[in-house]
Amino acid sequence: MDINITALTRNFRLFAAPASLALISLSISLAVDSYTPGSGPIGDAMMTAIRPILLWGSFGGLIVGGGWYAFNLWQLYRWENGNLVGGCDRCGGPVRHLNGRYGAYSKCKMCGGTRSGWY
Repeated sequence: MDINITALTRNFRLFAAPASLALISLSISLAVDSYTPGSGPIGDAMMTAIRPILLWGSFGGLIVGGGWYAFNLWQLYRWENGNLVGGCDRCGGPVRHLNGRYGAYSKCKMCGGTRSGWY
């Protein structure tokens, strides 16, 4: 069995944040939905007022996380088939433009390589 560490780190870099957002939103939704009244009049009044906001917010987070995940999956598919021409000199993948301690730099989303300046 051969384990490709580069592919593991690439998949973690691409899919960890959107999956975390979707899972946190889902857990908030389930926690709010399973709330049973009886913690006192103040707790019941607060939950009555906040419950719709939390449910709609968690639904929005689930939609955004799912869309972000699908977009990254589509980028990975295009990159693996050679249809995505990005700014990385090593692998041709898409890059993020960041500001660091020593100025602006670009970081590849696929291989993790960095390059000074924005390209």
